[in-house]
Amino acid sequence: MSLRTCSVLITPSSDHDDIMRIMKALELERAIAVVQSVNENDVFRHLVYGLIESVQLTLIHKQKELIDTQISNVPPFPSFNFENGFLGDYLDGKISVATQSEENSINDDQEDVKENGKPEDSTGTKEVKKEERPSEKTTKCEKDGDMVIAPKRRSLTAPKRLSVSQPESEKKPRVMNRRRWKMMCPECRHPVSKASELVSHLRSKHSTTPLLAGFTIRCDCGNESHSDHHFRECDNTKFTVIRKTDEPIRRIHDPKETPQCVMCETYPSTPGGYIDHLHRYHKTTLIQNGIYLRCKCGIDVHSTATLESTHNKKCDGRLYTLHYRIEE
Repeated sequence: MSLRTCSVLITPSSDHDDIMRIMKALELERAIAVVQSVNENDVFRHLVYGLIESVQLTLIHKQKELIDTQISNVPPFPSFNFENGFLGDYLDGKISVATQSEENSINDDQEDVKENGKPEDSTGTKEVKKEERPSEKTTKCEKDGDMVIAPKRRSLTAPKRLSVSQPESEKKPRVMNRRRWKMMCPECRHPVSKASELVSHLRSKHSTTPLLAGFTIRCDCGNESHSDHHFRECDNTKFTVIRKTDEPIRRIHDPKETPQCVMCETYPSTPGGYIDHLHRYHKTTLIQNGIYLRCKCGIDVHSTATLESTHNKKCDGRLYTLHYRIEE
């Protein structure tokens, strides 16, 4: 089968691709024949496989000849002697190769120079200066567009550096950090810059609030409050602390300001805490004990419902007093 394939495909005009295709087919058929051969005559098998190998060697030799022939048929590149750096002009088509007649005229001019000693000036007495081409490495461009040639100083051993700076048009002026505005705590002169910092400082360091201490926080927009809720929505950050009462500063955990539980020695800090304490630990209410709580804002608290419905939400709710009901 392999020899029949070779006789059909190989022709005097076969190219390199045909030979490679035939060699692959021979190798494939040989591998199949070795596996599936049932002929036990070793002499016949050696003869057949020997013929196939000889055909393969012949094809390899034929392939090398084709490659050598193709290389030898490549025409050599014409050699030219370019001087004075005009190779780029020749490749661009600006300079053409001199013909035989032009070469003869050049030789005649050289002979005239040798005989007379001086060449004839056909262009007059004009002096022709060689055009100087500025190098790209030493050329700089000013803002008005003029070319200025200046030597570029750079060490031969220094590595190349990549410039990552922005253009002058995109550079922004450097702005110095301004000094941050500060306000002092009225008690300890601790500097704070926000109303929330002042409220937190009063609660953590002095155990009080702006309402208990009698402080009013006045914003630059004119709003006055006892907390920092206004500054969460207002764009102004500057504020002033004003004290409107001359009374001593009250503390959050001052037992004298919060009434004691009527059934134990606990001092709940808020009206809601007092009601929750009675319900959780004593299983009773304000009404059952005949008492009620009066907040500093003026609201009388009798139960949790009264506290949630009528009590002012803006009130801090920490200053309250205990009162007994008067039975008529």
